[in-house]
Amino acid sequence: DRSCFTGCLMGLGYNVEMVGNSRVAKPLYPSYDIDLDFDTRIGVHELSLINSVRFSLSKTLSYDDDLTTQKIKQIRYLTNAREEILNALSILYKKEMTFKEPGWSPEHRRFKWQI
Repeated sequence: DRSCFTGCLMGLGYNVEMVGNSRVAKPLYPSYDIDLDFDTRIGVHELSLINSVRFSLSKTLSYDDDLTTQKIKQIRYLTNAREEILNALSILYKKEMTFKEPGWSPEHRRFKWQI
């Protein structure tokens, strides 16, 4: 029914380059990219919860506005991030994440993402 994700491509970031008149995203370290097939039900709501955890971690590891102080060294940022992460994870852990039946995987299409 096309309401869930079947997998994802994970990497360490990208650079946007101009190729002709088009902007193209090129991976920073393609040898470290991972093509991951999900074995559970991952929908839009689950994806937004996972992204909120990633955002909270990223925010905590960044620098303050003065660019000299890391947020991870400040109690208020750690407390806020902890609450946000615990909230998202508690919602995720309470969800029914049914496993998919193992099926045929189109090996010929692996690593052929249209990016």
